Amino acid sequence: MFISQLYRHCHAGLRSRVVLLALLLSACEDEYEVVEGDLVLFEYSPEFTPCAGNAAALDALALQTVEFFGRPRRQGLRYTWRSGTPEGFWVPKGVCSPGGCATGGHAFSAAPFHVHELAHVALGTGSKAFFVEGIATAVTFYDDLFETSRSLSGRYLDLVPGQELPDPRETMGSLVSRGVDYEVAGAFVTFLIVRHGPAKFSDFYDRVGVLDSMAQIRAAFRRVYEVELDDEADAFMRGDPCPDEPFLFLPPECESPDIPWSDDRWSFGAVLACEEDETVVGGYGTKNGEFDLARRAVTFTVPDAGLYDVRYAGDLGTEARYGPCFGCPWDAYDSRLGDDFVGGYNWLEPGVYYLVLYGDPSSPQSAGLSIEPVD
Repeated sequence: MFISQLYRHCHAGLRSRVVLLALLLSACEDEYEVVEGDLVLFEYSPEFTPCAGNAAALDALALQTVEFFGRPRRQGLRYTWRSGTPEGFWVPKGVCSPGGCATGGHAFSAAPFHVHELAHVALGTGSKAFFVEGIATAVTFYDDLFETSRSLSGRYLDLVPGQELPDPRETMGSLVSRGVDYEVAGAFVTFLIVRHGPAKFSDFYDRVGVLDSMAQIRAAFRRVYEVELDDEADAFMRGDPCPDEPFLFLPPECESPDIPWSDDRWSFGAVLACEEDETVVGGYGTKNGEFDLARRAVTFTVPDAGLYDVRYAGDLGTEARYGPCFGCPWDAYDSRLGDDFVGGYNWLEPGVYYLVLYGDPSSPQSAGLSIEPVD
């Protein structure tokens, strides 16, 4: 769509297209601060303040996503951080939700760092709506923008004993995203990737068109996976266990720097100085602070299975989230610590874990986590 090409220099094109002037004038009035990365051009409204590491993190995440799925790098990717009100977006009415949207290679968001929308432009949106929204939801894992809706991620779609999971085929045929059940789509895509790998899903994604019928989807699925879509959907609904050797499908935070242990104790603390520290991602200045974010991620390795004393300490309002970088996504667990719960004894399996610290981006805050084995 042409809207992905509009930018502050669009006036040149308008000279020869006077008839479009009234429609596109608002697009030319906006001025942005711009940071150009290797893969993603990050632009933001002057009233916002991004954290020092935000542009680099967007670039790294886009690259990490395309490499995982073995997809080519798309040129000219753009991420625009601007007002989240519906009238604030200069895209066709109804295309964007207040939170954000993506069209072509251009992502718009009310947030400084929005994994879902960035995934859309990195992977492309030419497939069926169910799988377009499913893959963007799946790679998000845990949505920092909507913390109360953990189930938005396929990582947290729980199987209630005695009941089946929802049938993914119910909204699979939808022609538009608004008709898709994001939660179920994300969970089913996660299921496919863990069982069959990212390469097959990428192949299938490219073979399914926006307008394809369920019969065409079934045919493409059979061609790529060499099994029936209905059989996989039934296995998903039953909650079939993870394969003995699942394909690793991990949160992006698992690529963060490793922090070593000191003797028999692990600890990490940081001051989340948004504007000075290039390891801090996010920004502030959004309406009512709704999408303000400051976060820093690291990893650590638990050497042995056992009971550990996991303790959080931080300024008022800060939080921490940690979880495993191994195993089956729907068997994994993540813990969130903060003012209401500072931790305690926890059984940890050996392996790599990620840790994310959260704070107020407008004012530097301290936060940290410590881990010690229980004798």
